[in-house]
Amino acid sequence: MTAPRLGRRWLIATVVLAAVVVYANSLANGFAYDDVPVIHDDWRVHGLRHLGAILTRPYWLIYGRQLGLYRPLTSLGFALQWTIAGGAPWFFHAVSIALHAGICVLVFLLLERLAGRAGAFAGALLFAVHPLHTEAVANLVGQAELWAALGCLLAVLVWSGRDDRGAPRAVTVAGTAAGYALALFAKESAIVLPALLVAMDLAQKRVELSGRGLRAYTRRAVPALAVLAVVAGGYLAARYAVLGSLRGGDIAPSIPFIVRDHFWVGLRAWPEYARLLVFPQDLSSDYSPGVILPVHGWEFTTVLGTMLLFAVVGLALLTPVRPAAGLPAAWFLLTVLVVSNLFFPIGAALAERTLYLPSLALSLALAFAWASLSRRYAPALLGIVGSLFLLALGVRTWVRNPDWRDQDAVVAAMVRDHPESYRAQWNTAVRAFAKHDTAAAARAWELAYRLWPEDSHLLAEFAAYNIAIDRPRRALDLLVRARAMHAHDPRTEELYATSLIALGRCREALAVTDTLGRTLRGAPALDDLRARAYMGMGDFVAAVAAWRRVVTAYRAGWVPWSGYGRALARTGDFAGALAALDTARARAGRDSAALRRVADFRALTAAEAARKAASAAKPFTNGPPRR
Repeated sequence: MTAPRLGRRWLIATVVLAAVVVYANSLANGFAYDDVPVIHDDWRVHGLRHLGAILTRPYWLIYGRQLGLYRPLTSLGFALQWTIAGGAPWFFHAVSIALHAGICVLVFLLLERLAGRAGAFAGALLFAVHPLHTEAVANLVGQAELWAALGCLLAVLVWSGRDDRGAPRAVTVAGTAAGYALALFAKESAIVLPALLVAMDLAQKRVELSGRGLRAYTRRAVPALAVLAVVAGGYLAARYAVLGSLRGGDIAPSIPFIVRDHFWVGLRAWPEYARLLVFPQDLSSDYSPGVILPVHGWEFTTVLGTMLLFAVVGLALLTPVRPAAGLPAAWFLLTVLVVSNLFFPIGAALAERTLYLPSLALSLALAFAWASLSRRYAPALLGIVGSLFLLALGVRTWVRNPDWRDQDAVVAAMVRDHPESYRAQWNTAVRAFAKHDTAAAARAWELAYRLWPEDSHLLAEFAAYNIAIDRPRRALDLLVRARAMHAHDPRTEELYATSLIALGRCREALAVTDTLGRTLRGAPALDDLRARAYMGMGDFVAAVAAWRRVVTAYRAGWVPWSGYGRALARTGDFAGALAALDTARARAGRDSAALRRVADFRALTAAEAARKAASAAKPFTNGPPRR
């Protein structure tokens, strides 16, 4: 930490090296958690052939407009990386590390401008190794945070480096607007950038706190800020065109209390912010119940959160007169409010990756404090203590990175860190059932259900598990509750129809499917449900037609082909039935249980066909039939 005596380039190189080294082991990570639906399973980012779909559809393809997210530049970045590396996860992680290292350079340059080279070095190193950033850097969907931070910092650097005399030049306005556009189209939380620019002007004493001074600043800055307003307006217009609204349909469908009590949830998060910034030992990929429980009013955590909020507001007001105290507080306040649930729900009680840009406040505070610390303590002692502190943070980051290696690692980390989280138990159940450990899956499902029975998606997936183990009555009970919580959810309706069919209530199931068809028009899954319902009703001709639509609409697995074969057999088309069952056998691959079931169906069908053929060929023994 005595390195500030080195040249500027060496300091920047050291910051970059620290940022790269602490995240180097994340190169071994794959696609984990939200990476799977957003990157691995999203066909739009598998190359550059679908730019139109990226620009005109929501960020989360599987949820559509529901979550209210539109981040086309982030998705475009994924598409470009997929094109370059053919979908290899290591390349995506290399890009995340490079982005983080580049952002750390910008942090150094900004802090140097505000607090001098020595403070900038200390603050940038802190930002480079802070464990709070692991979710943003080691998990690939965190690139939305990285691109947004990159754009914001570029804009702040261009703006804060302008000449004090007169209005900002065109090149300054253009550079600031370009950074704003990059940040905003990467993640919507960057909307606060203009407020950050004003805070920077106050900290740099560009605003005279008098009526005349404020009028002069307004004349200089407002035309440039108006350009930023145009950028923001363009983003909001595009967002509205794609999402049909500015907020989205249902921000938190799984955890409705976040929408209902978002203000209290926002206050409850402030003690967590303080803990994560100052002592980031306990990290988690999930802060849903019971990690953070619902809050509905004043209690200890919301009172403490209110006190912290007002303390930060009070410090932020000091920005024009005491920038060293005010600017860090103002930076944190402005960047965290939009992701804090205080003014509107964001869909989660807390997510560590959303604190990536707000955490720069800690680096700002350290940079401003460095000169005072250097005067108070011996440089050698300060260097040793600071190096040990940063080393401890870097080790924590290094240890945390593998928790994002893959789905199993994420779930294992969830259970290890917070077994009280219902999502941890939910994910444990899903992974256990996928590994055919039904006993472990049953225990985890029941525990997740007891921990938080108010998540309609949990109820639906628990019902799907019960359908899979042939407990349709339990599944139906769960789905009735899920439908009451979240009406018209396609997944829940599909499972509801499936459970009705399993219970023999096929006409009801057909009515549910027809209603669902108005939402999911033409989806093969609907014809699959119709086919099963018709089979249960004994209408085998209609079942054949429905199965035919299923197997011709997409590359169906063995189950639809088996159903198609059985329906054909019931109509007397044994040749077609045997051909369909042969296709089912081919589609079953090496699944021994599926092969046995198909073989049994085929044997029965072949025997029935042989009996029919023998009956048709049998000669009359008692003379011609009587007329």
